[in-house]
Amino acid sequence: MIARHLEVRGIKYAASDYWLAYPLSFLTNERVIVTSADLVRIATYRTIVDQHQDEAVRIMRKPCPGGTSIAGVYLCPW
Repeated sequence: MIARHLEVRGIKYAASDYWLAYPLSFLTNERVIVTSADLVRIATYRTIVDQHQDEAVRIMRKPCPGGTSIAGVYLCPW
């Protein structure tokens, strides 16, 4: 559900916790690049997301200022 929401909204770059980051990148076949905000396993993802911070969001498990709730998580401004 999260992957689908990201794609429908046109989000291509994000950061999240380890347990969401890599499965989301995999499920979208890297159409959405999600880097881990805590344990970086794929450094290339971090570089790509850092280069697109103006387009990126943070995917959080808790509410955040200016965030939008989708599929049990929150899309938060970078």
